Amino acid sequence: MSLFTRKLAFHIVLPLAAGVAIYIFFRQNTWFHYHFLPPGFHPIVLPRSPLNDVFIFNVPDFCWAYSLASSLFYWGRIDRVRNRFFPVFVLLLIVTAESLQYFFSSRFTFDWIDLTAAILAFLLSFLLNGRHEIA
Repeated sequence: MSLFTRKLAFHIVLPLAAGVAIYIFFRQNTWFHYHFLPPGFHPIVLPRSPLNDVFIFNVPDFCWAYSLASSLFYWGRIDRVRNRFFPVFVLLLIVTAESLQYFFSSRFTFDWIDLTAAILAFLLSFLLNGRHEIA
């Protein structure tokens, strides 16, 4: 397996899989549970605490934002995107995706901690994957 493939797996697939795993195994009463999992499936119930709540509700958002930012930075590298505003576009896309939840509150739950987690995920991805994009 090439170094590039390993980086893709580590920075894109693994965070996405981790976020999905947390969503499936630790979240309760989600649309995913009702539509895709067998009726007898019960998620792992952790005791309520602020740290557990961050793990269950905010870490999956961090994971998807990190995976999305990393995939866009890698795509930019493959297509040789040399626009110095490309990282700003990536950040705006992630912030917009999180912020849209505010306007569709009947289906989604906007949370400032999720928005902060998404911005931190972008920053980490930019430091690890995107710095070379600024020319």
